[in-house]
Amino acid sequence: MGEEKIVIFKDVDVAVPVERKFGHYAMPVAYILRKANEKSVDEITSEIRRAQSVRLDENEQVAGLTKLEKIVMAMPSFMQKLLLKLLGRNAFIRKKHFGTTAAMAVGMMGFDGWLLILGGHYTTQIAIGGIVKKIVKNDDEIEERDFLRLVISVDHDIIDGAPLARFASKLAEMLKNAAML
Repeated sequence: MGEEKIVIFKDVDVAVPVERKFGHYAMPVAYILRKANEKSVDEITSEIRRAQSVRLDENEQVAGLTKLEKIVMAMPSFMQKLLLKLLGRNAFIRKKHFGTTAAMAVGMMGFDGWLLILGGHYTTQIAIGGIVKKIVKNDDEIEERDFLRLVISVDHDIIDGAPLARFASKLAEMLKNAAML
């Protein structure tokens, strides 16, 4: 077909759904946090809050679209899928329009059940669920602890199990110790 290669980006651009107001309605809209790897937790939180406060008119589905993107959004879905398949092969176009990874938080809606991520264009995606209380044995004592539900979805064609296990272990340790807060 063509030359297959892995592209590694220096920046982490995270696609996150943010709820925006459309007239009297609120709906989730994709927002991309550019260079999230260079931002603090406070900066990321502030940027998401600003993105949530943008009011869009009822004819707009996504803020900041180019004329070409608006034309594509108006196309029938079969044409959008074909275009996405063709353009989706270019990592730089995917990064521009979809980011390099995705994260979503459903825990704030009180959701504490199963989390499921369905594919996508990302090597890695994270879904953050609710916090649940569980009884655990800590040393020789029984205690109630808070547990955060977190799902990490990866493209196993690109990420091997061992580095993924190390990443997940490091992430769990950082969350447990409230790193960077």
